Amino acid sequence: MNRRLTYIALVGLFTVGGWAAFSWWSSFSNSVWKYISDDSYLVIQSNQLQDSTFYVPRGGINLRELPIIHLAAQQLDKMQLLCEDSQVAEQFLRKKQITFSLQKTAKNKFNFVIFVPYSPVESTAWLESPQTSKVRVLNHTFEGERINDVNSVKSEPLFSYFFKDNYLIISNSGFLLEDIVRNSNNPLRNQSVTKFRFSNSTENDLTVYFDKNLFREVFSTEIVNVDDTGLLSLLNMLPDFLNLQLFWPLSDRHLTLGAPGDRINQEGYVSVLNDQKASVFQNWARVPSNTAVFYRLAWENTGQFVEKLKSNVLDAESEYLKESRKLLTETIGVNTDGFYEGLGKELLFCQLEANNVVSRGQLLLQPLENGTNLEPFIKKLAILATQQVLSPVEKYQGRSIYTIEVPELPAILFGNIFKGFPRSYVAVENGWVIYSNDPQVLKDYLLNLEYQNTWFYSKEINSYLANVAKPSNFLLMLSARKSRSYMTDKVLKYVQQKLDYEVSNLFPAEYVTYQAAFKDQQSYASLSLGREGKASSAKVFNKIFLQKEYTLKEQLQASPFAVRSNLIGQEKPIFVTKSNVMLFPTSDSSQKKITQLDGRLVSEIYNIDFLNVGRLQYVLATDRSLYMIDEDDNHRLTIFTKQLPNRKKINYFLKNSGIIAENYRFLVVDEDGNLYTWDRPDQAPRKINKGAGFERLLNPIPTFAMRGFNHWIVMQSNGILRLVRENGFVPPPFPINFKNTFVSPFQVVYEPEKGTTQLVGITQQGVLININTNGEVIDSTQLPRPDPTASYGISMDKNERDWILLRSSQTQVEILDKKGKTAFIVKDLVADQKTVRYHYFGAGQQFITIKSGNFTTLYNLQGQQIGDKPIPSEYPVNISFVQGFNKIFIYSYANSKSFTWSVKVK
Repeated sequence: MNRRLTYIALVGLFTVGGWAAFSWWSSFSNSVWKYISDDSYLVIQSNQLQDSTFYVPRGGINLRELPIIHLAAQQLDKMQLLCEDSQVAEQFLRKKQITFSLQKTAKNKFNFVIFVPYSPVESTAWLESPQTSKVRVLNHTFEGERINDVNSVKSEPLFSYFFKDNYLIISNSGFLLEDIVRNSNNPLRNQSVTKFRFSNSTENDLTVYFDKNLFREVFSTEIVNVDDTGLLSLLNMLPDFLNLQLFWPLSDRHLTLGAPGDRINQEGYVSVLNDQKASVFQNWARVPSNTAVFYRLAWENTGQFVEKLKSNVLDAESEYLKESRKLLTETIGVNTDGFYEGLGKELLFCQLEANNVVSRGQLLLQPLENGTNLEPFIKKLAILATQQVLSPVEKYQGRSIYTIEVPELPAILFGNIFKGFPRSYVAVENGWVIYSNDPQVLKDYLLNLEYQNTWFYSKEINSYLANVAKPSNFLLMLSARKSRSYMTDKVLKYVQQKLDYEVSNLFPAEYVTYQAAFKDQQSYASLSLGREGKASSAKVFNKIFLQKEYTLKEQLQASPFAVRSNLIGQEKPIFVTKSNVMLFPTSDSSQKKITQLDGRLVSEIYNIDFLNVGRLQYVLATDRSLYMIDEDDNHRLTIFTKQLPNRKKINYFLKNSGIIAENYRFLVVDEDGNLYTWDRPDQAPRKINKGAGFERLLNPIPTFAMRGFNHWIVMQSNGILRLVRENGFVPPPFPINFKNTFVSPFQVVYEPEKGTTQLVGITQQGVLININTNGEVIDSTQLPRPDPTASYGISMDKNERDWILLRSSQTQVEILDKKGKTAFIVKDLVADQKTVRYHYFGAGQQFITIKSGNFTTLYNLQGQQIGDKPIPSEYPVNISFVQGFNKIFIYSYANSKSFTWSVKVK
């Protein structure tokens, strides 16, 4: 009987003890919130962040690789400095839910406060009295609390910590710790209330709590100008307090955080989209591959969307937009309701990766319901709104492009998240209205559709979207690599200054996607991070493979040219022999004659639809004639040829980029330095300059549009710079004489969102010059000259989309960025037998080819060699890039053979 009572007593004791322990741990897990300040910007809770081997999904992304979270983990790792054996600290942290609170310090910087729970039975002696030679630990008392201050052996402050209610509280900022002590001792402080809707669970792999209003204040006052961006409107798509939790069912392939049911303010776009049926994004084939920032609005009831858009978004627009609206509706007399006729059920916005010609190209894609034709309405508006001498309508690829001189037209129609269009270039294509802020951007987009250079045809992006796309009213997707240039000057620069933390090279994912559906004033959201795909195996990655080899009876005069075939939809080589015969390779490794040219080639072979018939032709020039070769679907060839007036010899031939109207397609330079445009294959070239030709011209000759006219940047090696207008006029103060020697021309940098154009050039001696289009010098910097024999120049991509600086000497080439900072150096080149070319295929896909002697080596812009061996080449190689497969194709000629090589770069 006594034994039975003993058992009952023990069971009761364990039950009571277990209940007491459970109650203690439950209250204990929540008690951390009473120490977290109301001015906390971000709170991270995780029981896995201390584990450096924890990946989501399994084998995918390590939580510690994520920016900001990486910084928090770094700060936590400093605990290992307090003991000689790091395993002591690791054991103490294991499986604990640790809380990180990001707050501002007294010096207006940001720092984390870390809260580590511990049990009363755990030993903390190693923390209370550290015995280590790694650091020096001092202490001071603040309002009755002993705070330990950890310094390096050189007495440099590292971090501080103290104990409070079974929490170890750590921070790099002693000020933040003292603030916690001060608040915890304040009897008036309500210790049970927090602004965040926290989770009670201690089994928490990762939760992120985000205060939108504090971040909005930072963005609006310290990072961006409210009048210049729609970023703040995008922030308003978030709840005031966003609660994101690691969601394993959706993280089988890509790390996904879910935010189910956060209350959201009914204002702006949220009030427009609330209770509209969400849909899955499926029009991937409309988004070009060079998109850096993408967002989508989606709805079900178009009439309701337009009505609420007008009352909740457009009524609150800025004074600048109201002036533009007044111009459109009153001065021009156009009713904006016409744009909403047949409006589909989504809007797609693409901000393209920056390049040399356009720093911030943008597209707004508006779908139309079946049978809707807005083109007559758009054409009428273009004619009414134009203030230019040029026609507001031009033909391109069989379509019409309309120039509409109304500032911020997309923002007038759909709100300020669609800003950045000082004027709009509009086309209607296959049931979609396409708005662009630059004519070249629109033309490139139409070609991308034709070439299938879109997300749908990229294997990696397609796979990613297929896994993460969920029903949503709002979707935002960033390409980390392609959007980096947009963020570096503002967001990343601010973060790096305020956190003393370099984040730009640490991001572990290629894509970041935020999706939200709004229903009953709640936001149901997810945040997904994904890589493009699995890394290539060591047997394939960065290995040079021979794809095709042709034995030629006659020597070539240049490496094979890579041209796109209308018939196979892919690129193929074209050969030009020493006797000026053009050849196609055939499937049986022989060659088919295209035509006999009348002289040596002086240009690339360009692929464009010169005839406006919906297929590409080959356009080129010899020293005697201009050629256009058209191949139809039945392999029949039609050849047009034209000569210059008086049969002048041709020195230079170039496809124009950055032009307004399509009828300025090609630039021709004759032997006397005269400039011509070749506008149509059946018409003779038209001379531009009115007087004598220009001497010692530097090639290439960039083109750009300014004040409604096309301009050519004409640079002479003796330092004389001209802007030559399409009518031959040289606007003052040009010509400008820099009284210095140049080996490469000035380049143009255009910022559509600011409406500014600048010209950048460098002298042979290394003076980097930046001027505006009024000829005023904005900046002039002498770059270093470690070798007095070195020569500076600019290497431009053949499509004029980007450029880099070079410093070269007899046997060495130094690659520089646009500011003159060294990227890498290649030494021991063959003297007088080296050629450097720059190839731009988009952000992150930029390559350098350096021919030295009879071999060519490829590099990326970090100086890493592409491929495991040099390419045999008697001439500079031509290369192409297939984005969907991350492959470079290299076309070379050596030892009477033509070669096509490939290398997988990612």
